[in-house]
Amino acid sequence: VWSAAMKRSIIIFLFGLVVVKGAVRFGGEVETDESDKEILKQIKALFRKIMQDHVIDEEGYESTVTLDHLNCMIQLAYGWRYNCLSNVNYETVCKKPRSECEEKGNWRVTCKLSFFLPFGKDANIHYIDNGKPVCFIQPALY
Repeated sequence: VWSAAMKRSIIIFLFGLVVVKGAVRFGGEVETDESDKEILKQIKALFRKIMQDHVIDEEGYESTVTLDHLNCMIQLAYGWRYNCLSNVNYETVCKKPRSECEEKGNWRVTCKLSFFLPFGKDANIHYIDNGKPVCFIQPALY
């Protein structure tokens, strides 16, 4: 049996979540907004670094990673979980003498990664997916 005071406390808490983060349900996803700008900047840098760290170049070649169209959804889960999708561009350059170079195509992949920001004033965003990112490969059209 729930007392009236307990019901009021729960309603006030849930209302506070709606006001603070715009109707985020526990476990539900909503789009990011202007208030997430700084976090998204950190996520983009971390996302790019993770993707760059997964590159294994052939000897004499070097790949550079850039991101296009980062899109994140927020989920309330004992903190803020950011489920992000981005186009990841790989540009490969030959570092050997020109006569020894083979043409390596540029690639674009779409990857999904998740990040977590715990509640708290000094909390830091961190990558939470186990293993490698989930990616869908396609040849780049540029």
